[in-house]
Amino acid sequence: MEPTYETVIVDVASDRNATSQRTPLPTATPRATLTPVPTAEVAGVQSTRSPTVDDVLMSSFEPMLAGGKIGLLGGAASTLGWLALKLLRGRKAGR
Repeated sequence: MEPTYETVIVDVASDRNATSQRTPLPTATPRATLTPVPTAEVAGVQSTRSPTVDDVLMSSFEPMLAGGKIGLLGGAASTLGWLALKLLRGRKAGR
């Protein structure tokens, strides 16, 4: 069992050793900024400086396109199978 302590109220207004010091707010330090260098590229025209970046992006995107095609084909096959079963069951019930 833990002992219960008395509540002690300290009056800091009358204590001259109780001082409050605030940390000064941070100030913005000026940073050196680079001036933008204009480029001679035209919007919509691909740069010939880095063809490897385009190749890497396309090669990493190709599996996603292939997966999308597989998903669409699988969905179409499932839908056609479901429709075929529905038509066959409808004909059996109509006999």
